[in-house]
Parts: sequence; C-alpha cells; structure tokens
Amino acid sequence: VEVRGQKIPKGTAVYANVWGALHNPDVYPEPEVFKPDRFLDDEGIYVKPDPVHFPAFSAGKRKCLGEALARAEVFLLLVGTLQKYRVVLGQDKIPTENGRRWFVWIPAERYKICFVRR
Repeated sequence: VEVRGQKIPKGTAVYANVWGALHNPDVYPEPEVFKPDRFLDDEGIYVKPDPVHFPAFSAGKRKCLGEALARAEVFLLLVGTLQKYRVVLGQDKIPTENGRRWFVWIPAERYKICFVRR
C-alpha cells in the first residue's frame, strides 16, 4: 500500500494520531486553550464534531468497542451528580488556564470545589 508517496509494507501496524487530530490548529484554532464553546453553534446548541477531526476513541475498524457504553456511563454519572448537587468554588480565587498537560490537564494551582446538595 502507498500513502502520500510512502510505501507501507504488508503487516505494518498503523495507528491513528489522536493527539495530532485533536491539536490541529487548522481545525481547532488555539488547540492548547480549553474552549468547550468550540462545540456550540451561534445559538449555544451543541454541534457534534466531525469524527475525522475528533477521534477520541481512535478510528477505523479497530476503534474502541466500548465507546457507546463509555459515553452513556459518563453522561449518566454527570447528569446524576448535577441533578443532586450544585458545584461551587470552595474559595474566592477564580481558576485560571495556567497549568501543564500530561495525560489530563493539571492546573498550576490547586482549587477547592464543593458539591452542595440541592
């Protein structure tokens, strides 16, 4: 098989570059900045991202088999928690975008949040 002039021998493992797809500045301007509103239209309605540019569960015929279950579980956990609790800052300082990236975003400072029963 040849892709963009590069020959790929039979039996070669090929992996999707998920990080590269999610940090492509042509698709997501300022990819290092947390901007959940980039998935909303002008009226604030959620717009499902193109799976080619948002392969959170990988891509192709070998993508994560548990994607649907994982999405449902996260949705149920989040909705169940937010139905029972209000999330409020535990102090006066406002979180900033300063921090570092590892497997997840690690803020430069620690912040306390409180889950207050509704």
